[in-house]
Amino acid sequence: MSTVTTNNNDNKNTTNFMVGKKPNESSFQDLKLEITVLIKLLSASGNDDNENDDLETLAKISRHIDTATGFASIPDILKVLMLFENELKRIYENKRNDCVKKILADIISYTCSGHSSEIKGQIVKYYMLGSKNLISQYGMSYVRNLVKDVVEIWKNSPKDNKQTLLKLIHECSIYFIRQNSEIEACDLLIEVEQLPMLETIIHDEDLCEKVCQYLIVSSLYVDETESQNILYTSLSLYLDHKLYTEALFVAIQMQSKEIIVRIFLLCPDLLIRRQMALILARHNISFIDDDEFSSRLRNSIADDDQPLLDALSNHRLSQEFLLVAKQLDLLQPKAPHDIVHKDLNRRNRKKQPMLPTYNQQSVLGTSFMNCFINAAFGTDKLVLTGTDWIGRHKDLCRMTATATMGLLCLWDMQNGLLKIDRFLRFRDENIKAGALMAFGLINTTIKSDYEPAYLLLKNYIMNRSQSIRIGSIAGLAMAYLGTNHGEVIKSILDPMMANNSSSDRNQQWQHPLELSAIACGLIAHSTGNMLIINRLIEIMDKNIDKMKLADSSTRDLIHAIGLVAMFRRKDLPTLIDLINQRFNTPQREASTTSISTTTSTRSSLGKYLSLCVQICAYIGSSNILKIQSFTSPIITDELTKKKDESNDEKCKKENEKNDKNNRKNDAATITDNELIQMLSIIGIGLVSISDQLNSEMVFQTFIRFLKLGSVRIKSSVLIAIALTNLSDPKMNVIELLHKYCHFTDENVAINAILALGFVCAGTNHSRVSRMLTELDAFNRDKVNRLFAIKVAQGLLYMGKGVLTLSPQMETPQLLRQSSLASIMSFMFRLFVDPVNDLIQRHHYYLLFIAGSIRPKFLVTLDTKMNSIAIPVRVGQSMDTIGVAGWKPRAITAFGTFTTPVLLNRNERAELATDLFRPLSSHLEGFVLVEKKKTNDDHNNDENKH
Repeated sequence: MSTVTTNNNDNKNTTNFMVGKKPNESSFQDLKLEITVLIKLLSASGNDDNENDDLETLAKISRHIDTATGFASIPDILKVLMLFENELKRIYENKRNDCVKKILADIISYTCSGHSSEIKGQIVKYYMLGSKNLISQYGMSYVRNLVKDVVEIWKNSPKDNKQTLLKLIHECSIYFIRQNSEIEACDLLIEVEQLPMLETIIHDEDLCEKVCQYLIVSSLYVDETESQNILYTSLSLYLDHKLYTEALFVAIQMQSKEIIVRIFLLCPDLLIRRQMALILARHNISFIDDDEFSSRLRNSIADDDQPLLDALSNHRLSQEFLLVAKQLDLLQPKAPHDIVHKDLNRRNRKKQPMLPTYNQQSVLGTSFMNCFINAAFGTDKLVLTGTDWIGRHKDLCRMTATATMGLLCLWDMQNGLLKIDRFLRFRDENIKAGALMAFGLINTTIKSDYEPAYLLLKNYIMNRSQSIRIGSIAGLAMAYLGTNHGEVIKSILDPMMANNSSSDRNQQWQHPLELSAIACGLIAHSTGNMLIINRLIEIMDKNIDKMKLADSSTRDLIHAIGLVAMFRRKDLPTLIDLINQRFNTPQREASTTSISTTTSTRSSLGKYLSLCVQICAYIGSSNILKIQSFTSPIITDELTKKKDESNDEKCKKENEKNDKNNRKNDAATITDNELIQMLSIIGIGLVSISDQLNSEMVFQTFIRFLKLGSVRIKSSVLIAIALTNLSDPKMNVIELLHKYCHFTDENVAINAILALGFVCAGTNHSRVSRMLTELDAFNRDKVNRLFAIKVAQGLLYMGKGVLTLSPQMETPQLLRQSSLASIMSFMFRLFVDPVNDLIQRHHYYLLFIAGSIRPKFLVTLDTKMNSIAIPVRVGQSMDTIGVAGWKPRAITAFGTFTTPVLLNRNERAELATDLFRPLSSHLEGFVLVEKKKTNDDHNNDENKH
């Protein structure tokens, strides 16, 4: 009892002595005192003392390190040891016993981790001198500092010395993965360029999916070579774990048909093959262009596997679409005036005439509105009911109105072709040309071994009638979108080259040269077809004296080259060298007086073509450096000038006086530098189209351009905003576009109206519907704006809300190439002079967006490829990359529905039942589901055997 009393008194005295100090301060001082004593013992022992004393002293220090906690702050033991770092290193040099030196090296390595940024290489140095088993002993904080030191040494070491670090990198990666820190393991291996090491570390399917998702997103923020290496690693991991559909998505993102075919051939499961075929058809990936790939696929498919062949050809798309429409009670056709009058009645306004009866553009605008509303349904109340409505149109407008039947019967090759066949027998050349174009539109994204579109349309390419030539070429472009079909391209290129070599210059330009170029670009988009590129450059080179960048026909030739170069970043150096060789080097001219003019034209065409190719090659890459390179010339040339505001006000006053004369003057006086700036703005939107964060940052840049830029800059900015928000109505975007719909300059207002339609395409957005209805009533006397309003209303109600234009599919990084190519071919006609280039002359370009239209439903199919109703949860998608946990929830605020269901932008679906297993990780489009085997099923299988 006396001993206890003495101890209590000592504690009381100590407490009185430490008045004013915090308990943790006293413990720190005690720890510091203890470590000081231990280090003095080590230093005093020298080299000749007993080894056991040193080991006992080191064990006491190590015990403090092992029991240290605190990941949010530096542990006290580390703070103390950092004060004696130099002393510990001196003691290490004096000791001779290997066992003592190893333990001492471990302690010094731990000590150096307290300020790893100041002393580089010390943690790894003493780790290597120590016992080399500290990774699991000293905890996550030490390993993170060790990894930073490893990366620093790796970057500055020669190749021979890097081999000694590989084992340490491997151990750190394994430790991170065991601690559920897969992201840090991936970052380490990316930094040291040792990603293939993941294949030896990851042995779990769920872990593979989690790691690969992070790697795929990381590939967007590195250079091209490293991005390809990351994607290859993800592909290998998926294939190692037999996740074939996920590997297919990576191959699509890599733009490699060879890899796609290899994955298809590697998959032994017939059901998964069918699911992969549905995915390929959904992305409009064709193998017609390469006989080797096509034959390899045909040999791997059994002759009796008709469901797989149907899936690859996309023949069931129209049938399933109409079944979904029937279940949603949407088969009844709608007329344009039903929607307009319905909105007017909601606003308690008097019914106004829907359009000026004798105005050509207004009637054509209603035809577009009708075909977009009833797109792919096969029925309407205007065009297919008879020829009365088509008879109200004149000249090329009649051709375009007839061609809208192709959108009405989209994808329906059986019934649609029968409905259009009777129009091919009309004597009116415009109606016949429209039927030819409609025939090609129906075949968009649909594959057939018989090739009916080519057999019919190729005979009309050299027809005497200009409208029939236009209808046949446009029909071929849409029927063979993205197929790179050699015979079709040859049939279009040969007349172009024949007319180009003709001595009669008046006859030379009668052929629709710009349309033929765009058609070749659409057919061979994203393929890098050098035959088309060389031919188009040759045409431009031979006619350089007539080429002007301000002419839309010249720009179309350049845009066609850009379409062929889409996503072909690996071919970009070759294309840039070719452009520099043909346009930026002096050429001999026949007349010496025109040398300076021709040289200036060559230089402008070369700059514009080089910029267009770079933009198309980097579409969706989210390359910040490219966005900055596109932005800087606009800022230096436009936004820093004080004259912009005064010029803008002058343009507004002139537009108020005389819109028509002002448009002609603008088109005549537009400079090549302005055209390059406008194309750069389009490029900013296209490069950032796949990244949500990038799009939001770019949107702020666009707002700045709209505030300070000229009228022409504003016109192109509105198109860029539409491209980055296709079928994605955000309130800030809608309000901004609506404000510019009332702009005094007609080109800006028309682009804003059309951009509003593209942003809200297929959404049935009620607020935008009211906006467009008010604009319709406000602009009754402005014919061109009225046309744009009708088109925007049709896009808003496109497919009665079942269709979409969004190019983003299973993941934001995965873009549907055909959608972008189709949209771009039309958008390139808008950003300069939409009134003259689109509304007055080339209104049929608007039908090219048929290639970007796709259903936004989810349909579940059983193993026999028949539709099956399954409960699913639909909600807003969440970013689960890097989120803790093995299976984080990917949706929020969900509701439970039964398939088929509609999926809007940023929505995702999950199965709400455990009885079925989806064969695709992304539930979108057509998804095969397989019934899971229960214990009874397994017992029955065993009894059968």
